Amino acid sequence: MIKIIDIYIVIITVLKGLGFNAGSKFYIVAFGFGCIILFNKVIKEKYSKKEIAVMVSLLSIGILDYLIGKTTTILFTVITLCGLKNVDLKHIIKVVFYAKIITFVMMILGSSIGIIENTQFLFYRDGQFLNRQTFGYSHPNETHAMFMIIAILYLYLYYEKINIFSIGAIAVLNYIMYSYTYSRTGYWVVIMCLIIVFLEKHIGIMKKIILWFSKNAYIYLFLITIFISLMFGKIEFINKIDSILSGRIEYNNTILTKVRPGIIGTTEVNKYVNIDNGYISLLYEGGIIAFVIISILEIKTSRSLYKKKMNKELMLLLFFNITCLTESYFPSISMNISLILLAIPLFNNIEVNKDEKQNNDIYTNI
Repeated sequence: MIKIIDIYIVIITVLKGLGFNAGSKFYIVAFGFGCIILFNKVIKEKYSKKEIAVMVSLLSIGILDYLIGKTTTILFTVITLCGLKNVDLKHIIKVVFYAKIITFVMMILGSSIGIIENTQFLFYRDGQFLNRQTFGYSHPNETHAMFMIIAILYLYLYYEKINIFSIGAIAVLNYIMYSYTYSRTGYWVVIMCLIIVFLEKHIGIMKKIILWFSKNAYIYLFLITIFISLMFGKIEFINKIDSILSGRIEYNNTILTKVRPGIIGTTEVNKYVNIDNGYISLLYEGGIIAFVIISILEIKTSRSLYKKKMNKELMLLLFFNITCLTESYFPSISMNISLILLAIPLFNNIEVNKDEKQNNDIYTNI
């Protein structure tokens, strides 16, 4: 049976999957329609005083970011989080997964037969020109990022069925996609996730290490981001990594050393350089308040998942945290679907894997 939250999730996922960004008027209008649908659900729920206080605080930050900083990302994310009480989160992830597959295939087919413009980028790399295709998206990196998200969601949803053949199949598809987009970051993130899954499933000691790291992965990866960014120009090895990452580390260094993050987020920082790091994006475009709150929720969620041995969910957080080392969409729930897991410390009776008996008791109120 189709649920109200399903309609809302499908609307924002389909629009994002078709290449609309959060600033487009069509996206905002459709999102507003989705909010009306979501509001119908919210008014029927019963919330504790603590939950209401948290929701009001989050919405206030999102509204301030929109009115002052002219960024809609945090607002869209917190509105979605507020509608996730008493919702089976795995069901939501499954809805997103299939919606993204459908829209991705539509973009590939539409751009291949000429219905959608397939903008091509001529890019000089390693002594030769590369013809990078977008398949209707704004940039080849975005195209590969869409594939990367689909691959990650597949690894989560069908984790028990993953074997060497499915890992190989995803690797082949990843290479085929790379042969059109030449997105090195997207390609290697997918490969890294596949390696992690293989090690976690087949090597006992590596499973313990991976899950232990995942428990605090957000903290580790954020600190790695800051350290590497500030050490740019001082350590030759980091400079070489930056050349592979097409200047991403230098961009981060410029932002961190030249611009102070505001209490309230803003998109004005994009006038200096393009942000290609999710942690930097959250800090500057979300603002210090949003950064602190979302960071606390990330840490509480991952530690709760680790304690309850919810390994798949913990690795889902890990995978998206890894992607955000080279992608800026960390604060966007329409791209970073792992953010819906932040509803776990927000509400009572949050359901994950409702249909799986071993997880029927995972209710938490942190």
